[in-house]
Amino acid sequence: MRRTTHFKPEYSENFRCIGPACEDSCCEEWTIHVDQSTFEKYKALPAGPLRTIVDENILRISEETNSKGGSTAAAFAQICMNADRKCPLLSAGGLCQMQSEHGEAFLSHMCATYPRVVSSIGGVTEKALSLSCPEAARLVLLNPQLATSSAKTVEPPMRDETAFGGDLWLPYF
Repeated sequence: MRRTTHFKPEYSENFRCIGPACEDSCCEEWTIHVDQSTFEKYKALPAGPLRTIVDENILRISEETNSKGGSTAAAFAQICMNADRKCPLLSAGGLCQMQSEHGEAFLSHMCATYPRVVSSIGGVTEKALSLSCPEAARLVLLNPQLATSSAKTVEPPMRDETAFGGDLWLPYF
C-alpha cells in the first residue's frame, strides 16, 4: 500500500464563509450540483414552500442533459438558477433557506465544501482553498506566511529521473 503525505496550509483551517457580506456570492451565476444522497433528502422533505422550491428548481441530470454520459453520485442533480441567475434557495437576506431551516447537514456536498479543494498527486494530498471565493482569496493572498503548513513536514517528491522524461509529476498534468 502506498503511503500518502498530507499537506494542509494553515490558511485553509482559518476559512469561514462570510455569507451575505460577500461581494460575489457562490450562490449566483454558478452551476450548482447536488449529490445523490442530498437529492434524496430534498425529495423526502414534507410538503411546504421549501419542498416546492426543490421540486420546481432542482432537476435530476439525465444522460440527455449531461454530455459526459449521465449523472454521477456527486453530480446527480442540478439547481436551476432563477431569472436573476441566483440560487432559488437563497433568501433575500443572502442566506441559504435549506441551511437555515434544516441545518448544514442538508447542504449538498458542493455547497458544504466550497471553496475547499482536495487534490492528490503521486501520494501527496493537498487541502487548500479555491481563489474563486473572495474571502478565500483574501485569506490566501494577504497571508504573509502563505506556505506555512499545519501538517507534518512534507518532504519533496522523490524523482525517478528515467520515468516520464525525467519528471515524476509529468503524467499528472
